[in-house]
Order: sequence, then C-alpha cells, then structure tokens
Amino acid sequence: LAATTPAFTTEVFSSLKTQADKLLGGGFKKKDYLVAIDLYDRALKLDPTNLAVLANRSAAHLRLKQYGSAEADARKAVELNAAWPKGHFRLAEALRRQPQKLEEARTAMDKFKQMVTSAQRRNAEKLD
Repeated sequence: LAATTPAFTTEVFSSLKTQADKLLGGGFKKKDYLVAIDLYDRALKLDPTNLAVLANRSAAHLRLKQYGSAEADARKAVELNAAWPKGHFRLAEALRRQPQKLEEARTAMDKFKQMVTSAQRRNAEKLD
C-alpha cells in the first residue's frame, strides 16, 4: 500500500525523470535514448501532464530520428501550456525535420522567438 502514497509516487517520478535526463544529456548511443524514452514513458504514467518530461521525451525521439513521436510529445506540451516557450521550440525542431511540414515549423519557431523576446522585454523592464 505504501506504493500508492503521493510521497512515494513523487519520489518514483523524480527518480525516473532524473535517470532519463542523465541518459538524454550524456547519451551518445542509440540504446541510451531508448532507455531514456522508456523511463520518460514510466514517469508520464505517474504524471501525464509534466511538461519537462514531455519535452525531454520529444528530444530523445528527435535524436533517434523518430520525428512523428517527437512532434506528438511537443504538441501535447503545447496543448497543456501554450505559454511555455520550450514546447514551441521542441515542436519546431520536430517539424523542421519533416520536409512536408516546413511552413508549420517556421510558424512554431516564430512563436517561440516571440515568446522569448517578450520574456526578455519583461525582464529588462523589471530592471529599470
């Protein structure tokens, strides 16, 4: 029964994400990305709306040239939070690798750039 407590679930989720992030960040082998995707899959079963996990799994799919899966994860992140720039960046990255979706990739990248520029302006205004 301890496995169903929120603290346990949070601990397991954090462990899965940390392990996967290490593989994604330092992985240069195909099998590392596959293991990272498996760990992200397991983490998403515990928290299916975690934006960072969706974006990171999208990155792992990109590195394996699984562009449709990368796109799906990025789209889900954007659906969950359209104001999160990284979701738009991951979507643009997945789309630009699919020749038939280059125009859509440009739109996603433009959205990302607008969001970053707006954030930079807000930060500069706070300093004034």
